[in-house]
Amino acid sequence: MRYLIILFTVLLFTTGTEQILGQEKGSVVYELNYSRSDISMMQKKAAEKGIAVKDLANWIVKNGTVSAKNNSMGTETPGQGVLTIFLTDENGSVVRQENVSVRLPNERSMITSLLNSSALAGVMERILPGMAFYPDSVFYPDSVFYPDSVFKTSREAQTIVAEVSRKAGSEGDGEYNIVLMISPGGPDFELPVNPGYVLFNGNFR
Repeated sequence: MRYLIILFTVLLFTTGTEQILGQEKGSVVYELNYSRSDISMMQKKAAEKGIAVKDLANWIVKNGTVSAKNNSMGTETPGQGVLTIFLTDENGSVVRQENVSVRLPNERSMITSLLNSSALAGVMERILPGMAFYPDSVFYPDSVFYPDSVFKTSREAQTIVAEVSRKAGSEGDGEYNIVLMISPGGPDFELPVNPGYVLFNGNFR
């Protein structure tokens, strides 16, 4: 009986390990990156007069990079996806949400080579017409958004947005957050995905 229990325990552990490793090997991981120096410079310049939403969109496109790591054997990384822009409040509620089509890279690439800045500017102006963004010092990089988690649907991926927005609301002085999420798009992902995220905390006037 003792040997049967030991054998069962080993089989259970091995099965669980295979499932975890299988999930990692069968996933696509995206990273959305901005340098701390570029962010600090933008925050300082916009501290007094803010930054127009259109100019913020241009800054997002020109200063960010995206990378993709495909852990799936024999499956191509999706070539097209979406950059989702969330406007959330300090309680984590999504006030507005819009998508912009974007090419998805196979290696680290500047966003400016994947997305037209005027397309993002148009979307952001629809969300916040005529407004200027006054950034707070709180900025959350990709690593804050549970980098070891993978999701099978966009709905699952968006639950993290609300959770991290609440965290920013408690730590920052801004009443709102701009959260960017890059993913293959659509309600269901062909492969498990860890999207790329960033969050800017601040106010609008």
